[in-house]
Amino acid sequence: VNFDATYEGKHRDGKPRELRWQFTQSEMIRVTPPDEQSDSTYYAFTELYFEDDSDMLLAIASDDAAKVWINDTLIWEDQGLSSWNIGEGFRKVFFQRGYNRILLRIDNGPVVCQFSVVICPPE
Repeated sequence: VNFDATYEGKHRDGKPRELRWQFTQSEMIRVTPPDEQSDSTYYAFTELYFEDDSDMLLAIASDDAAKVWINDTLIWEDQGLSSWNIGEGFRKVFFQRGYNRILLRIDNGPVVCQFSVVICPPE
């Protein structure tokens, strides 16, 4: 992931649009990407640090299709159109000691784009 890179995209009318990574932080579980538009694809990336190897539970949700990778391994996929639902996908995931990468791809259809990844200990 190169946060300084720019990419060529298109507006809905077909005109060129420059795309780039944007930092965002949310105080809510349900996140709406910045500059949200319908019929668009979004990526979200973060790293988590763990003092020790850890199993965690993830609750993953997206408005429309999405994929989640942890350390380059696909751990969840949702296809088609669906509204955001916090109970949409649960996974028990192993995180290694040190930094772990989380990458999301959201393929938004019409209307709004929302997603969440909630991480908690299995107890």
